[in-house]
Amino acid sequence: MANSYFSQTTAATYRAVEKTRKREYQQRVIEVEGGTFTPMIMSSSGGMGGEMTVAVKHLARQIADKNNEEYSVVVGAMRARFAFAILRAGLVCLRGSRSIRPQNLMSIAVDRSLATDNALLMAECR
Repeated sequence: MANSYFSQTTAATYRAVEKTRKREYQQRVIEVEGGTFTPMIMSSSGGMGGEMTVAVKHLARQIADKNNEEYSVVVGAMRARFAFAILRAGLVCLRGSRSIRPQNLMSIAVDRSLATDNALLMAECR
């Protein structure tokens, strides 16, 4: 829904983002880690890019065969888990984490000043 992607179709947007991710990471993964790279591109509404769709289908087939389960049940559960993960990430972005936070404003100010001091020290070390 970003203005930069508004004139493109959803499929074209997925392809463009997949291409960008491959350009950024594929060479390093092949050379350094000796593996392959499949970009897992998914929209906030639950749609998946072409390569992610293939990867999810392959993984669901492997899991279904291993556990003697129906493929349709496994792939449906996987897609639901991905959708809930996206929703959870969106909620964290909107309202913040539920992790333990400092209780008073003074400790928040101290934490921020320490983080700033640490960032300045790291910049000086470089």
